[in-house]
Amino acid sequence: HQNAQSAAEASLCAAEQGKFWEYHDLLFNNQGLLGEENYKKWAQDLGLDMDKFNSCIGSSKAKTQIDKDTKEITDLVPVLQLNGVGTPSFLIIANKEYSESTFSEIASSSYARNVKVAKDKDGNTIIFISGALPFDAFDTILKRLT
Repeated sequence: HQNAQSAAEASLCAAEQGKFWEYHDLLFNNQGLLGEENYKKWAQDLGLDMDKFNSCIGSSKAKTQIDKDTKEITDLVPVLQLNGVGTPSFLIIANKEYSESTFSEIASSSYARNVKVAKDKDGNTIIFISGALPFDAFDTILKRLT
């Protein structure tokens, strides 16, 4: 949506002051009111240091981080051979080597069409979960990573 980038930037600026989730909740609960004026109002409502928040919003720091993260995800799309993406979507990058058998239970489960596992160019295990799945699916995946 047209406010996604600016909302993400404002969220990162709030995160610098330890208020990411509180700020996230304000954005989510006020989706029809997204915009520069409200980003600052909500930061003030949360008691953020407004000089720091405004400095962050005015800099390219948050945008640079978001652009970096976006490129990283975009670069993974061919690796994962995604044909479609559901909502919500989750990406887990495990910086540890896992064998293919680690995920055999997932691959043979009823959730297999919602989960892709691949290796990136650095050898990390990439797990992409697409669509709303029950807790059991996430529990299975996360237990395999511990």
